[in-house]
Amino acid sequence: MPTSQPIAAHISPDGTSLTWALPSHDQLDASEIDQGFIRALLHHVVTGERLHEGTVQIDRVHGRAHLRIASVITPSMVAEVTIGDQHFSIRQRRISLEGLSNFRDLGGYVGSQHTLPWGRYYRSENLALVSHGTWTTLIDLGLSRIIDLRTPTERALAPTAIPQEFASKIEIIEVPLRGRIKGFDDALEAIGQGDLNTVEDADMAAMYTDLLEHHLQDLRRVISLLEDDSDSVTLFHCTAGKDRTGIVAALLQYRAGISFTDIVEDYALSNLYRTPLRLAQLREYFYSHGIEPRQVRPYLRAPVVALQSAFQWFEAHAPDLLSNRSQP
Repeated sequence: MPTSQPIAAHISPDGTSLTWALPSHDQLDASEIDQGFIRALLHHVVTGERLHEGTVQIDRVHGRAHLRIASVITPSMVAEVTIGDQHFSIRQRRISLEGLSNFRDLGGYVGSQHTLPWGRYYRSENLALVSHGTWTTLIDLGLSRIIDLRTPTERALAPTAIPQEFASKIEIIEVPLRGRIKGFDDALEAIGQGDLNTVEDADMAAMYTDLLEHHLQDLRRVISLLEDDSDSVTLFHCTAGKDRTGIVAALLQYRAGISFTDIVEDYALSNLYRTPLRLAQLREYFYSHGIEPRQVRPYLRAPVVALQSAFQWFEAHAPDLLSNRSQP
């Protein structure tokens, strides 16, 4: 690949993607550029495994190329990239694990106070469908603590079953949080009983407010657990990994000084990783109860307006929770 012309490259603030300027088309056509970068620039994964065809996505927009790792070879995937005399590491935020669709690393986001470390804080949905192989991977990631945000009823319906050989290595801390949707503790059950026919974004925002009004001290405890023992590798989760988990993640990020734009983008990833799968799983259930899925879609999403509503509530009732946390 020609190297006579310097290539300007920029890595994203959270370390998950890379953008570079392309040489002019009269020197190298687009297909050669893409293939050349895949072959010559992605040298290896840190573990020593090589990237295979199909694991890298190249998007070319307005004379620039954007690289993002599109699938995972190893749980803690890091691609080493060299462009000219510049060296970059690109991380994979979402980790594909059997039994989990919304398992993500919160690391890499750069804040005014500090950068959240990679491999320290993980978020996900419930762990009821996690396979033995996934538990092995979680142990390999260094997981030593789980903060379960579900109610006792939710835990009984979808219990976390850690294999016996790993049970002594992982501490489970239960901090139940619950917000009601239109007065119902269990919206899915209410839909099945014909008591709940529609859910709007505003209903989700009200649910977030209801949760905060009833569980402010519990939420303080969760943030304290995460910040005061920042050396432990911790996974926090609820049932879907989008609402209660999303609020906790957003608070942790905000207190690190991370921009609200980045916080919202991270929060909304649940709409990409969790919502389509959950809609597919529940489609027949909704139809069997005379519900068009679109009528309750916000219930399965992470509505940005709900997160905004939560932060407005914090500003009015618990502004100290929005104070920046200095790096420990």
